[in-house]
Amino acid sequence: MPIHSIRGWLVILKQHRFEVVAGVVLAGLIGAWAMSVRLQLDGLGVPAECVDNWLGRVDQGGVPESCHGPMRAYAGILGGAGSMLVGEGFLPWSAMGLLPFAIGLLGGTPLVAAELEARTTSTAWTLSPSRTRWLLRQAAPVAFVLGIGAAIAAVAASGVVAAEVEWGHSAFYYVGLHGPLALVRSFAAFGIGLLIGAVIGRTLPALAVGAAVSVAVLFGVAAAREAWLGTLEARPIARISAVTGELVMESRAETTDWGWIAPDGKIFPLQDALTLVPREIYDHDDHIQYTDSSTWLAGQGYVSTPLGVMHEQAMGWQPYEALLFGSLGVALVGSTVLVVNRRRPG
Repeated sequence: MPIHSIRGWLVILKQHRFEVVAGVVLAGLIGAWAMSVRLQLDGLGVPAECVDNWLGRVDQGGVPESCHGPMRAYAGILGGAGSMLVGEGFLPWSAMGLLPFAIGLLGGTPLVAAELEARTTSTAWTLSPSRTRWLLRQAAPVAFVLGIGAAIAAVAASGVVAAEVEWGHSAFYYVGLHGPLALVRSFAAFGIGLLIGAVIGRTLPALAVGAAVSVAVLFGVAAAREAWLGTLEARPIARISAVTGELVMESRAETTDWGWIAPDGKIFPLQDALTLVPREIYDHDDHIQYTDSSTWLAGQGYVSTPLGVMHEQAMGWQPYEALLFGSLGVALVGSTVLVVNRRRPG
């Protein structure tokens, strides 16, 4: 990179030093926490045969007694089988639900908004050969530095997620919370901040609107994910525990519905099973918990069971998530170029 380009990058980074430093520090803290958790887990030296799918094997009995002590220590760091809020292992990947959007909005929002707010765009746009090139020069150094920070945190979080999956949790639960998909989310958030900042022209209001839009996008993508998950062929994903005799979820499974298993083994999704209930019982039920209907079905020998798919099948959602957030980022950055080229200087 030419010296003048490096100097230009340094000037822009200095101009946006608060946002850049805040984003890098936040990413660094989460990344360091994730690496600390992974190092603690590795430092226990628990044999791989003890860790692998612990949640699934412990409900079937027959786990070597020598594994119980090490796995209690493992649970103390990562999280217990009964609660994911035990230990510190849940913090890095849960924080990754917010980090990509925090970094993206912090980096993208002020790039145009701060210039418009300070009324310096008239000079900047006049001196620049084109507004598009000006926007690129503004965005590149900030996106590069914050992207590195986000990447470090995303890679570090992957180490903790890998431990969660080895333990027996579904990998599908962590989609977008680590690895490349977390970076794609950051890119989309960067685009959200960039466009809203260019439209509103004031940094703080644009940040507030950007946060609201990000929440709406997350809810929209979550709804699309659930709808896609519902298109997969479901099967019973619970079994009788050899230890407790109770019905327990299979490890690494995703619930898509609830249903009932008939005495002859036929599987009925919940809504289909409810059609079997006498009308006088169904009509007077609460239609939320279906307590009376469930009691009637159980009395006829039907067994309630969660229905779903294993995480390997559910992970087919990943390309769609990448496409949704990636396309959104490209569309928003492109729209920002149009807004900047047509907007009057502040």
